[in-house]
Parts: sequence; C-alpha cells; structure tokens
Amino acid sequence: MNYLLSENDVKSRISEGCFWAVGSFARFKLQKVHEEDDAGVDYRLIKQILRNDKLSDMGSILDFQVKSTTNWKLDGDEIKYQLRSKNYNDIISRNIEGGTQLILILMCLSKKTDDWIVFNETQINFSSCFYWYHTDSTVLLPNENSSKLIQIPTSNKLTNKTFNELVNNYSIMVSR
Repeated sequence: MNYLLSENDVKSRISEGCFWAVGSFARFKLQKVHEEDDAGVDYRLIKQILRNDKLSDMGSILDFQVKSTTNWKLDGDEIKYQLRSKNYNDIISRNIEGGTQLILILMCLSKKTDDWIVFNETQINFSSCFYWYHTDSTVLLPNENSSKLIQIPTSNKLTNKTFNELVNNYSIMVSR
C-alpha cells in the first residue's frame, strides 16, 4: 500500500501551513473553513475584541482562498498565473453582492520539489513566496470551465506587514 500524499496534496498543505503561520505572526485569528462548506474559501479572518479582559469573536471580516502552484511565470515585476474562471468569479461575486471580500493568496513554488522546503541545522526555509490578488471588477467570466490569466504585482508579496494592510484595506469595518 502507498501511504504517501500526492504532490498536489503536499503543495496544498505547505501553502496552507505557511499562510496560517504568516497570519498568526501578524496576530490575527484565522479559521479553517471545512472543505464541504468552503465555496471557494479556505480561511476566514475572525475579528476579535477585548471584553472583560478576554478576547471574544465578533465574526468573519475577510475571506481567503489559498493556492499553491509551480505553473507561474515571473515577467518583469509581475507574477503571471492562469486562474480557473470559477475561482476568479468567486472573487468577483463578492464585489457584485457586497459581501465579505475574498482575497486570493498564491504560493509560487519552484518546479523542483526539493527546493520547496530547505532544512539546515538552525532553520527551516520555505523557498517560495506568497502573493495576494484582488480585483475590483464586477464582470463575471461567462465560462467557468476555462481560465483567466491574472497578473499580480511582485509588490503584492504577503508578509505580516502586508497582511495588516490587507485587513485595513479589504475587511468589513464596523463603525459606530
């Protein structure tokens, strides 16, 4: 019997684990969405408030779809990636309906699997980068069984600092 994960499962778990780590390091509470309920969402960022010296959950304010790929291209200062139309339309639908925004997180992996994670005496290094993508478009793609070339500026690199900027720019803000 073969007990090993497929390469796609490995890519997915690496990207989700790294995303979880970046979000946690930025001090945000993320909630994994169950696969049967995801509807294009992998993680929800949960707003928390301090009440009576205890953190309390106040609900989802931003959603994320996390993808990992070896099929990307660096072209100048842009990452080019063929995104499935269904996934693109998931982002657009939020713009049309005015719901919680959906941000695509793309982990760009090397084609060489041995480069994905590098272990040494003092560190574990992930030799890939995360980039975030969002569009303000309200035009759905008519064929969800195709793909759309998206271009992500390399300045959209996901770090703990840019994670905070995403929250400030795209999350539901409740004002009183």
